[in-house]
Amino acid sequence: MYFPGKIGALSAIFAILGTAAAAKPVVYDCALKDHTGDGWVAPRIVISFEEGADTAIVIDGIIVTVNKAPIVAKLTVRDKNSYKLNWAIDNLPVGNANTKERAQYVGVLNTKKMTLSVKAYLSYFDNTPRGSGKCTILKKK
Repeated sequence: MYFPGKIGALSAIFAILGTAAAAKPVVYDCALKDHTGDGWVAPRIVISFEEGADTAIVIDGIIVTVNKAPIVAKLTVRDKNSYKLNWAIDNLPVGNANTKERAQYVGVLNTKKMTLSVKAYLSYFDNTPRGSGKCTILKKK
């Protein structure tokens, strides 16, 4: 499901977003391992949000390919070290079913451990793809 040719645009998109905003968003660049092997969890997800915000910007190779732009995610504080993110992607092509799917993603970003775990809930399939990995904070150059 992941589309590797599109991932190079992620840093450029967030560089533009970061310079356009007056506040200083934090940008997390997360490298994930797909634990289920279904391809619904991208190997790299970039998340940007400002302290105290209730939304975040999320982008990965799947989002770039299907949506052509970053997605706004709902951002909820779980505790002093972690956030819950919710976003959805519509019209995801399903290679083995000649159809399109809606995936609702739930992520937990732990800012102390610098980790992200993600689950994808699919409308028409019983499996729940998931992945997790380490994050780094992107610094402006």
